[in-house]
Amino acid sequence: MKMLRTLATVLPLLAPAGAAMAESYSGNYLVTVTHSQHYNGAHCLTLADTGAGTGGFPQHAGTATIPDPPYAPLDGEFTIVHNVLIVGIDHAGDEGESGAPFVFSAHAANGHIANGSYEYYLGGEGFDSGAVAFTKGGC
Repeated sequence: MKMLRTLATVLPLLAPAGAAMAESYSGNYLVTVTHSQHYNGAHCLTLADTGAGTGGFPQHAGTATIPDPPYAPLDGEFTIVHNVLIVGIDHAGDEGESGAPFVFSAHAANGHIANGSYEYYLGGEGFDSGAVAFTKGGC
């Protein structure tokens, strides 16, 4: 009987820890962009979730990389705030402009990323956009 009381006390403490681990966004994602003028197609995105948010938000954040051609590799960061994933990937434009990021955004909850949007900024302005679908483990 004493063992059952101990288990009843410990099990609720273990469940949240396991749930938090299951919510990691680390991994490879096949990112399929459609309805874009310049970036349609399937691209690989690698997220490394450090489990520490930014800007005072206790959600997930970490590094992001697009390792596939033609612009490989491209590095950036991601964060999830209020169940919204924001991925910013640095990309020098065709003429070497700096600060020309790819931005992916989508709803994210419980380790799953839903379909979202893609935007490419060039010279501080939106240059290209489209829809994006995320498939975990797809590349």
